[in-house]
Amino acid sequence: MVIRFLLGFVGVLGAAMPGWLVSFVCWICGRLVYYFYHRRRRILLSNLDHAFPNKNFPWKKNIAKTSCARMIELGFLAIAGRWFSEQRVKRSFTIDSSVRDFAENYSKKNAATIILVPHFSCLEAVTTLPLHLPGLDPSKIGVLYRSFPNPDVEAYIKHRRERFGFRLLSRKNGLLRAKEILRNAGILGLLFDQNAGKNGLLTTFFGRIASSTGLPDIFHRKFNARVFVLFPRRTGLWKAVSSLQELDLQIDSTNPVAFAMNRWLEKTLASDDEVCADWLWMHNRWRSQYDGGGFLHVSAKRIDDLPLLERKTRIFIRFPNWLGDVLMALPVVKAVSRSRRDAYLTIIAKKQFCELLKHLSVGDGYIPLPEKGFWYWYFCKFFHHRKLFPDFYILLTNSFRGDLEARIIGCPGIFGIGHRPRIRPLLTECWEPPSDLNSESVHQRLVIQKFFESMGLNAHVSRAPLVNNRSKTKKIALICGSENFPEKRWPIRKWCELIDELLKNHCDYEILLIGTDGDAQITRSIKDNFSGCSAVTDLAGKTSLIECLELLATCSLAIGNDTGGIHLANMAGCPVLVIYGPTNPLRTGPIFDGQVKILKKSNDPASVVDISRVNVSDVIALVEDIIPSPGPMS
Repeated sequence: MVIRFLLGFVGVLGAAMPGWLVSFVCWICGRLVYYFYHRRRRILLSNLDHAFPNKNFPWKKNIAKTSCARMIELGFLAIAGRWFSEQRVKRSFTIDSSVRDFAENYSKKNAATIILVPHFSCLEAVTTLPLHLPGLDPSKIGVLYRSFPNPDVEAYIKHRRERFGFRLLSRKNGLLRAKEILRNAGILGLLFDQNAGKNGLLTTFFGRIASSTGLPDIFHRKFNARVFVLFPRRTGLWKAVSSLQELDLQIDSTNPVAFAMNRWLEKTLASDDEVCADWLWMHNRWRSQYDGGGFLHVSAKRIDDLPLLERKTRIFIRFPNWLGDVLMALPVVKAVSRSRRDAYLTIIAKKQFCELLKHLSVGDGYIPLPEKGFWYWYFCKFFHHRKLFPDFYILLTNSFRGDLEARIIGCPGIFGIGHRPRIRPLLTECWEPPSDLNSESVHQRLVIQKFFESMGLNAHVSRAPLVNNRSKTKKIALICGSENFPEKRWPIRKWCELIDELLKNHCDYEILLIGTDGDAQITRSIKDNFSGCSAVTDLAGKTSLIECLELLATCSLAIGNDTGGIHLANMAGCPVLVIYGPTNPLRTGPIFDGQVKILKKSNDPASVVDISRVNVSDVIALVEDIIPSPGPMS
């Protein structure tokens, strides 16, 4: 009773207020919603940015603010409209000639008719049509609607909407009556939107997957009903002129009504800024395929207009900070584009990794991490990316810094891997690997793959090398460094001994010392022992990642520690020989298909072993399996 009293009081007050004051109240309330309701503001701007990517931000901001005011105007009208006189209703909500022509033709043809009403601010105008078309039989007209959960609100709003003769039919228990109306060649009104949930009909709206109600198509097929769209074009505060347009359903589509209605609405919204702002952008129209787990997969069998699907699902992937970890994730990340064909992948990584991934055609957009510095300025730079409005943010890092970056960008869905007892409160979804994946015998790549599968990935994950086959040359690459873990480095003296043996057994081969700037001191010490030998070349710090990748693709063999460079060689299709010490090859070994030799002085891969225990003779024995030395000349 209290709610009904408050609704009546607000309604009487609103109906009595002068128009300029109502407009001012709606304007103020709309601005309050825009500036202080952060979640809805983001939905508004994100929807507009996805739908109109070529429009500038001030335009989207203006449309969003106006749409907020129109939403308040719609709610206020639903309450105050009950107290409008018939004369005021007739003056405020008029019809054009298309509606009168429809009424005349309907009385002649007497055919089942469906009228779709899009979600504009003056959609309440549909309930006033009996005032302008007294010749229509109200008993043959019904409107399906979604009832309010509060009984007092439901009773108040339903009484107002049925005031002029329309019968409201709840979607919960009014479907039988709706069928009866169409069976008797009546008129059925339906609110058409793109928020029908997971049980709705998948289609595309502005190139993105949306869920529309399938009832219009079901009724159209069952009753051979004609389908119209009612467009209440706003002409002022609580004023509109309604027009009717029959949809062209002569299209090659399993669900022609939903297809035609979405195309009509797209065209209408794009044609006029005033009409665009009048549509209720605050609703999350595209959320049916974006809730929680499973978002990395869409069942294409249910999407009727798949050719219109654009790559507008924005997925950000934050890569780790070490090269080896980056390369382990590549096969899974590439599979995302095959699993979800509408995905636009934005890679966030170090600058050199972004350049490499772009060269490998992994991802669509790239955001290089800013240079490290004072923490405030570092994180401030992420605010610039808030206007990109990602739908999902996948973290392959396990650090608070990465989680905070995602929060600052403002993504509503942030996904990461959790490992107890560590807590990651900034994530919206934290996937904890099952106990069997925490075993020392399970590779890290499998953990990453299972993480993506928990988010819906269902495409085949290929581990084929990502570089096209290159002809092999007589070059052997040695990767002697390891920036993040000095204990993984084989001693310099043993690298020198190995080079001596390689030059003896493979005198026609060139030895290349590969590494980063951080490895240059190690490679320089090795090169100093062969200063007069042109067969040994020090390239550490002298090549970019891309140049190094192309070079490794032509090598006959790469020998190295457990470090990023050896994973790069493996990805390039180069045979690799990896020397292990404290790390576990079952967890961190090369993952791409190709010839891989593992050397560790222990029968237990998980044991911590001093890498210096690996002898040069052990390495040479495995080298001979890959590049047999020429036999003695006859």
